[in-house]
Amino acid sequence: TYSDGQYSATVKVGDAARNPGEALFASDTSRVFTIDNTAPVLEELALEKTAGGWTLRATGRDQTSPLAGAEWRVLPAETPKKAGTASPITPPVPSATSAILWQALGASDGLFDGQSETIAGEISPLDAGVKVESGAKIEVRLRDAAGNLVTQTVVAP
Repeated sequence: TYSDGQYSATVKVGDAARNPGEALFASDTSRVFTIDNTAPVLEELALEKTAGGWTLRATGRDQTSPLAGAEWRVLPAETPKKAGTASPITPPVPSATSAILWQALGASDGLFDGQSETIAGEISPLDAGVKVESGAKIEVRLRDAAGNLVTQTVVAP
């Protein structure tokens, strides 16, 4: 495994073993390419209550690649268990019983194109068909251009 960074590869070939005395040799070097095995960093993740729902803000950073996108979703509610049994109490609380699909977040400057981005988005009380309530767990993920991911969870105030 190579460390994160910029690399090029050189290929050298020759036919000396089959053509002694008349051997030919050639080589070629690739364009520079990036190896990025490290996930980006999600910092200052915060969810602030507003009149219409919540505002989600965070800062994303990556040492090697530009950031490519960020999303959020509501995690499934934990189903309380009856004391001393393995069977859950019905119905589960709060109302989100399974994780919803990922919803896009935006870069504050309008485009994910840098190695550092301020991320922001609005979450309404009924978003993507799931009721979002105070106490709901919101999972946020950040992706870099190499496909590396980081996720963090924040609780709705």
